[in-house]
Amino acid sequence: MKRLDLYLDLDRAFSDAELTRCRDLVKRRGTGEPIAYILGHREFYGLDFIVTPAVLIPRPDTERLVELALAALDDADIDEGTVIDIGTGSGCVALSIIAQREGLRAVAVDISEAALAVAKKNADALGLADRIEFRLGDLLAPCADITDAVLIVSNPPYVKRGSADLAADVKAFEPELALYGIDDDALGHHRRIVAAAAKHLSPTGQILLEIGADQGEASKALATSTFSSVRVEKDLDGHDRVVVVARGG
Repeated sequence: MKRLDLYLDLDRAFSDAELTRCRDLVKRRGTGEPIAYILGHREFYGLDFIVTPAVLIPRPDTERLVELALAALDDADIDEGTVIDIGTGSGCVALSIIAQREGLRAVAVDISEAALAVAKKNADALGLADRIEFRLGDLLAPCADITDAVLIVSNPPYVKRGSADLAADVKAFEPELALYGIDDDALGHHRRIVAAAAKHLSPTGQILLEIGADQGEASKALATSTFSSVRVEKDLDGHDRVVVVARGG
């Protein structure tokens, strides 16, 4: 029910089946399970996405990645081409981008078969399956045939293991593959993406990677040795959120 409908129909009692269902959901929430997993979906960038424990729950912070990706395309006057989304998870980033630009297609990569299955369901549900291809593999390894991507986007794992900043429900329920960097290097995946990206980009292509709020300077440093244009963009709360990397100024 919508919230308004709940108020308008406040006197209606639950049926036995509804009450049993409600009690089950409340018990699950009582263990700390995130609401998105309980309900099975989450809104992101104005679209509704199926989510399961196989994928990271889409967050408002990541909408900034989509906003900046679309702005980069507009600034370069690009309205067609291929976008590579690394670690696609639910597919929320790639699907949100191509939903806004009819001339784009996406290649979405993930190392998890279960995550790709969720992303495929979302592509079907949103009517975008004909403009996105899903590939199983590690980072850019499955994209050897792509040399002219207009964008490479990713929300790679960037939490350091043992971090005290990680919420208990995230640590307990969301997939480790989508959370943690490589060993003690929180930006390990970012380093690997930047190191491999040049051969997959068009001459004007850009890389946009989500980062943690305290990782701005470190993320700039990892990219400046390879690319001449590197900047860090902030989210709505004023925290470092996305590193944008390009060949030229």
